Amino acid sequence: FDISREPITEVHLNGNYLGDEGVSAILTAATTTSRHRKASAIEGPPLWLRVDDNSVDHEQELLSSIFRPGEYCGARTGGGSCTLETCAKGALIHLFNFAREKQQPPADSTVW
Repeated sequence: FDISREPITEVHLNGNYLGDEGVSAILTAATTTSRHRKASAIEGPPLWLRVDDNSVDHEQELLSSIFRPGEYCGARTGGGSCTLETCAKGALIHLFNFAREKQQPPADSTVW
């Protein structure tokens, strides 16, 4: 995720049927980069990461194996909570809609 002079603040990869392994690789890369850049979202905006609808079967196991407590937030918007620029919890990464209802891949697709 260190591909530009300015930090990337949004990545939208929802609906790509990446599966557990693909989403795990993305979350690991994002978390590792965010940990090196800052200690919390207070030092800058959190990464808004959309990896929902990717045929992930074990969301909670992925989250607990990759993130330290407080590093990610479900980014529920409205009511004065999280926005693109700020996290109400001070997390490094917003995982908007990650644990919502699963979408199954089309019969003719391959899950990575």
